[in-house]
Amino acid sequence: MPITQKQVAENLGLSLIWVTRALNNHPTVPEATRQRIQQAALEMGYHNGSNREARALAARRYGRKIKSDIIAVLTQQARFEGSPTQNVPYFVPFINGVEDAASEREIDIFFCSYHNDRLPRLLQEEAVDGVICLATGSQEVSDLKLPVVTFGGTPSQSYGLRPDDKKGARLATSHLLELGHRRIAFLGFALIPGYSAPADRLQGYKQTLKSAGVAADAQLIDLASYSPSISAGREAMQRLLAKGKSFSGLVCFNDLMAMGAIEVLRQAGQRVPHDVSVVGFDDVSTQYSNKPKLTSISFNREAMGRRAVEWICRQLDNNGEGAKTEIPELEKEVEIEIFPVELVVRNSTSRLA
Repeated sequence: MPITQKQVAENLGLSLIWVTRALNNHPTVPEATRQRIQQAALEMGYHNGSNREARALAARRYGRKIKSDIIAVLTQQARFEGSPTQNVPYFVPFINGVEDAASEREIDIFFCSYHNDRLPRLLQEEAVDGVICLATGSQEVSDLKLPVVTFGGTPSQSYGLRPDDKKGARLATSHLLELGHRRIAFLGFALIPGYSAPADRLQGYKQTLKSAGVAADAQLIDLASYSPSISAGREAMQRLLAKGKSFSGLVCFNDLMAMGAIEVLRQAGQRVPHDVSVVGFDDVSTQYSNKPKLTSISFNREAMGRRAVEWICRQLDNNGEGAKTEIPELEKEVEIEIFPVELVVRNSTSRLA
């Protein structure tokens, strides 16, 4: 059985992301560290199973793409709340699922990002078997003749994974209504053409209020932010409080915005949940030290990561009888898979006094 990157990482006591980057000569890995990891991998008997020259010759001879047993995970170079995209708590379980599913199939993961708005060379040359995009997409990605999976953003081609955003917002709003709240605010961010989550979560909130016979107050809805971050939550709550409109419940686009909103509520002398009950979305607050822990909408991101790898492998092996050498022609029709959500009740919500 060939040695995998995950086994190398476990042997060295390092993260799989770090080892993968070192073995793929990623520029963010210090030279000394890269050499140490590569030497240790060599001593363990690791090899990536690729011979670029032989593969290129075969591809030219037969006019076909040849499998590399590498899947690229593409992120944006920009930072999000001070962390690389793939290290943001929202994406960590998804990455874990990707890594586990790939390791089981002896597939290597190549973590990469846009540099100067250009795709990495391996993607430009289509020298990978597929691409998983984290909250990013571009025309360049769409033009690749490869299976492409998008998570946390707009599918540019092939396949997209997302939670049931409308149902999640309905669950969040219904929870507050059941606790007796009627003045329920909503913090979201600017509606982006082609990206459904902001509009779907807003629509779920509005539909639930309407079904309960509660009129949605436009003065209690803030969509001015362009990033669902902690700082955006702070700014949105400041704008909302400046309007002077009373509310006892709050639904936020995600946990990060909710955490920022709670900071501002505290500064204004409002207690959570005694004065304002708050519900988030994405269920990442437990990875932070904030209090109270948020009532939130949760979904299985690790399962979504595994599904991303499974989908790419299915495109490359339509018969399900083991890996093929040739990569088949791809259909460009976009497929969206919606994952179920659930409400996780913690101590940021309580019954209206």
